[in-house]
Amino acid sequence: QIVEGLIVPHIWIIGGYPGSGKTFFMLQLLERILKQDAKVIVFSTENSRLRNILRLIGCSTGIPEMNILKYNLTTEQNELVKQTENFLNEKCLYVYDDIFTTDEIRIKTFAHQQKEKIDVIMIDYIQLLNSEEDNYEQMRKVSSELLKMSKELNCAIVAVSQISNEGQRSSNFFRMSFKGAGEIGAIADVAMELKRSIEDIGT
Repeated sequence: QIVEGLIVPHIWIIGGYPGSGKTFFMLQLLERILKQDAKVIVFSTENSRLRNILRLIGCSTGIPEMNILKYNLTTEQNELVKQTENFLNEKCLYVYDDIFTTDEIRIKTFAHQQKEKIDVIMIDYIQLLNSEEDNYEQMRKVSSELLKMSKELNCAIVAVSQISNEGQRSSNFFRMSFKGAGEIGAIADVAMELKRSIEDIGT
């Protein structure tokens, strides 16, 4: 509502502390843009492909992912899961959990682009990309490559990021609060920080 949707080739950076709901927010966003028939690739550097699919189904149905995994469902819940699975099968969605560099992301996305236009790349999370570099050089390269990628491939990018220690200690959020080089915030068309409310933490 605030930014009026994704714009190609926008880059969104979603920041937050561990447990603040970054991945859940990304999956909620994914569900909504799939409903608009966007073609999406998700690169997960932390969670498995199976877990992301389970969480995506959980986002849509409101059913806990472990209940879905263990098939601990009521008749009504089972029908909801089947409807969501059918919905996802009809959409253009690719989920990878074995890609860990920006070069691999570009190659994989380009390969898909030869068959059909990819609208959105989602990455969860960017601090685990190009990890062979030292921390500053790693995030400087990631930032540069994401910016180049969004233009070359003509797609929007939604990337999840950790917040720096300094950012966690500050009561104000700045684009420099993302963990790593300041370029992460600089390339973002939309930069946001997720925080859990006191009520959420207590539940």
